[in-house]
Amino acid sequence: MASNNEIQKVVVVCDNCGTGLTAHFDPDGEIRLIWTRRGPACSCRNDELRIMSNDRTVLEDVDM
Repeated sequence: MASNNEIQKVVVVCDNCGTGLTAHFDPDGEIRLIWTRRGPACSCRNDELRIMSNDRTVLEDVDM
């Protein structure tokens, strides 16, 4: 399990098109898609992504 100051690998789902993507969840709460490393944006250009995880340490600081 990653500590609170480490980047965590998560799965996110685009709220617009439903695409599942892998991402890094930074300690500052930012989601960065792994294949772009430029920030949260699906190929449909939507930036509303939901983290799909049961890990409470990931979900604590995320608005759902």
